[in-house]
Amino acid sequence: MDIDKIFSVIFTYKKAPIEYREKISIHKDELPLVLNEFKNKNFIEEIFILSTCNRTEFYFVSSEEEKCVNFLKKYVETKVNEKMSYFDVLSGEEMVIHIFEVAGGLDSMILGEPQILGQVKEAYNVSLKQKSVGIVLNQLLQKAIRCGKRVRNETEIGFGAVSVSFAVVELAKKVFGNLSGKNATIIGVGEMGKLCANHLVENGIEKLFLCNRTYEKAVDFVRELGRGEVVSFDNLWDAISKSHIIISSTSAEKYIITYNEFKKNFTKKYPEVFIADIAIPRDIDPEIGKIDGLFLFDIDDLKGVIQKNIEKRKREAKKAGEIIFQEVGKFISWIRGLEVKDIVISLRNKMLSIKEEELKKYHFKSEDEKLIAEKIAHNLTNKFLHFPLSYLKKVPYEDMAIYSEILKSIFRLEEEIEKEGDCRDKGK
Repeated sequence: MDIDKIFSVIFTYKKAPIEYREKISIHKDELPLVLNEFKNKNFIEEIFILSTCNRTEFYFVSSEEEKCVNFLKKYVETKVNEKMSYFDVLSGEEMVIHIFEVAGGLDSMILGEPQILGQVKEAYNVSLKQKSVGIVLNQLLQKAIRCGKRVRNETEIGFGAVSVSFAVVELAKKVFGNLSGKNATIIGVGEMGKLCANHLVENGIEKLFLCNRTYEKAVDFVRELGRGEVVSFDNLWDAISKSHIIISSTSAEKYIITYNEFKKNFTKKYPEVFIADIAIPRDIDPEIGKIDGLFLFDIDDLKGVIQKNIEKRKREAKKAGEIIFQEVGKFISWIRGLEVKDIVISLRNKMLSIKEEELKKYHFKSEDEKLIAEKIAHNLTNKFLHFPLSYLKKVPYEDMAIYSEILKSIFRLEEEIEKEGDCRDKGK
């Protein structure tokens, strides 16, 4: 099989703006219908679609790339109500490398983010149920998922916080060991405060107090989160005194907690208290950090941690790249095997056909004479095939297409290959 029959059309965050990606995004409930719409086209042999917030990618197996792209254009232009744009077409080895990098987290907006591997698996499972993938995309996706697992298990590309909200929780875990049985107060439930709350809940926080200037907004978020207790600013000091972790992220123009207020109102109940001020301008007087048993971090401290983690992920990305190189090589070898197999089958069938035609020309005196002639013809056919087929299996991948074309031309295999293709299509 020609590797260029596998290609993808991708829309990703690298080129397509979010408002465009939102329009072409395919919800998981919609995905089976879209797969069926594509697979029912006779020029599409196999189809796989991956759609997340940062990418929508279409993978095809087809000998008619132009028809596939034109059909996709009609589909996309109906969704976006404008000419299809912001896309790349990848084929052959470039496409293989891309999907392996996607599964390994190397193509993500946040290098090494772990969610993408699960999203690839989920999309693959939907494709299996819809029977939109065949032997080629099945192998491609299984190997891509295996590659993603190897990257997760054999590197630390996903380790260390690379966002402010997650860095807060990671630092808190370093102070306390773990967050089980710990209480936290979050002041300000904007985007950053909400993200911190989610990470705290995921990491086993015991009690979560939320305080916001607009009380109703905090109530709505607690309802959405399914956890937490809303406190007013009047009761804020009581919540803070009960907390091991205090996170502030408001848009106030001056300190909302001064040193004198803290000394006056804070009742220290625990040996260690972690405070994160992730507001700009700062919410918390930095002098508070000088009090014994208090660990105060501001946005610059957190960015320093994040930068170190990003640098570490970049180093780990090199290891991940080596794994991807190995796994891509395995898939390319498998595809090469398919190409050899197609030529081998076609050439063998051609020779057997010639053998049968020649044997029909003779009138044998006895059944024994016929059997001997058939055996001699069979042995000659196998010996004749042995040398070209053995050599073909050793041809470097980059030269495979040239040698395949030479054999097709010399032995006029085009008709044989077409017949085999028709048989496969009927059995599909």
